Amino acid sequence: FANFEQIKYKFGIDYEGWPDRIPFSSPYKIQTIDKICHLQDAIRENSFWWVKMTPSQHHEYHKQVDARCEAGETVSVPHQGHSDKGKKYKAVHEDNPQPSKKSCRGRAI
Repeated sequence: FANFEQIKYKFGIDYEGWPDRIPFSSPYKIQTIDKICHLQDAIRENSFWWVKMTPSQHHEYHKQVDARCEAGETVSVPHQGHSDKGKKYKAVHEDNPQPSKKSCRGRAI
């Protein structure tokens, strides 16, 4: 999970019992059937589960993440910027609005 730390920070959800031989990531990114089966077995046997952090654990985790941020460490994966970032748009004049091309489709003009 690329942004699991953000989920953990915001919602106070953690995991216990993740299989040792599988690096923690999204099940979608696990590439071998053997590792998928091992993870599935762990879930079925109840050796892996999600847990809600106690308020004191959640508060302690907040302090740890905030300290890492203050030290200059990047804690989360940054989101990709918009493809139109920094581009200028034409202003639509209210006194003479022109219909868009899509609104003209299918009409007899």
